[in-house]
Order: sequence, then structure tokens, then C-alpha cells
Amino acid sequence: LSTVALREISKHPDDRRRVLSSAAALQTVVSGVTYGLLVLGLVVVRYPTDISVAIAIFGLSLLLVPIDLLSLTYYADLRLSKLLPASLVGIALNFSLIVGALILNGSLAVIVAAALAALVIQYTIVGYLSVKVLIPLSRPSTALWGSLIRESLPLAINSVLVAIAVQAPILYLSRLSQDEAGLFNAANRLPQQLLLLPYAMRATT
Repeated sequence: LSTVALREISKHPDDRRRVLSSAAALQTVVSGVTYGLLVLGLVVVRYPTDISVAIAIFGLSLLLVPIDLLSLTYYADLRLSKLLPASLVGIALNFSLIVGALILNGSLAVIVAAALAALVIQYTIVGYLSVKVLIPLSRPSTALWGSLIRESLPLAINSVLVAIAVQAPILYLSRLSQDEAGLFNAANRLPQQLLLLPYAMRATT
């Protein structure tokens, strides 16, 4: 959805406010439905209680995604440096709060809540900066939803398939051993970071 919205506001700068507000409203609905499916999945899969609670807590971060749509105005104007302070604050808070929770021997739910708190603060800053640029905000239009969904669907399907390919081994291992799943996930981060190089090159071109 963000890819399609970015294309539209780049092609039609005068319609930026209406497109972004409509896309953000659509993303709010999608995020809510996705979180509902996440909770339903927890009921079906039946992880240990502490893990299920932690997933449900961090899953609330899905509801922050609409703010990403509003921040696309900075992407369209190639002014990503304006969002850098918020990213740095988020990284620093994430590290500090999680380390603090670990020092205090917090439960898994507390650790995850600390990570969520850092995200909420980061997204609050991004949301403030984005709304400040987009004022006056345009009223969302559901008339745009059909075209946004139609254009986004192929990309969405691709994203889902990639996510399944990446997460399937971890989900399978987690049913056998939580410790092994944790080690695999940590090791799996290394090749994933290598993907950032072609992404960076693609972004600049």
C-alpha cells in the first residue's frame, strides 16, 4: 500500500493530502483486521501463555503502521533526513528500555512491552512531523480504496509469500524447541542484513 501511495503522490503532488489520508485510513482497517487474525492465530496455535501474551502485546505495533503512510510525504520530497532524529530516538529507547527490563529481571511480557513503548514514542514523533507538514489534513475518501487495494494486491501477495518463506522455519522450530528457534532466528539475521545492500542500491536508483 505504501508503494502505491508513494507513486500516486509523486505523480499527483496536488492530491497528496487526500491520497495519504485515504491510504492511512485504509491501512488502519487492514491493521485492525491483521491484529484480529494474529490474536485468532494465537488461540489456534496455543503457544505457552507467556509467549502468547508477548506476541499479543507486540502485535499492537501493527496499529502504528498507518503513520508510515503519512510519513510518505518526506519520501516523495526526498527529505528522509527529517525523519532521522525520530529513528535515532527509537533505536536508543529500544535498546535502553529493553536493557533496563533485563536488568530488572522483567518477564517476557515486560521486555516486549518495553520494545513496544519505544516504538510508540518513535511513531508519535514521526506522526507529529508528518501531520505538521500535511496540515490542513484532508478528509479520507473511501472512493480511493478500490484502486489502492487493486494496485496493492500483487505487492501484498508477494510480501506475504516472502514473510512465509522467512518465518516458516522459525515457526516450525518454535513448536519443537523455543531455545533452538531463538538461536536460529539470531543466526538468520546475518544473511538478512546482507539484503540491505541491494535495497540501498535500489533506493538510490
